[in-house]
Amino acid sequence: MTQILFWILLPVTAGLLFYIHQLRKKISLCSEKKKTLRADQADIVVTKTLDNGNIKAFVTVKISDTVLLKDIRILNDGEKNEEKLRIEVPVRITKKGHMMDIYQFIDNDFKEKLFDSIMRKFKSL
Repeated sequence: MTQILFWILLPVTAGLLFYIHQLRKKISLCSEKKKTLRADQADIVVTKTLDNGNIKAFVTVKISDTVLLKDIRILNDGEKNEEKLRIEVPVRITKKGHMMDIYQFIDNDFKEKLFDSIMRKFKSL
């Protein structure tokens, strides 16, 4: 009885080990090809608006030929004579009326570097 069980389980175990080996190969290949996104690799296009309203410019960002962020706005929150600029990403409104950001940054350092790059580009125009 044990010999029959052995001959049944042997091919199953061998097949399982082969599958695990192939899966490890795929995982190692994927991790080697993995690109990292860096804020200093961003191509930033700033389009200033012509009116004197609250929106000062629209921004499009392409990061290392991988991610395209569109419709980012540079707003002025200050009074008439003071300039208090901030960056706002596009939002969508839920059925309950809540506003949710379309772009959500997981890495806060990346977000700060990207927003600093956008503001430098805007101020240089």
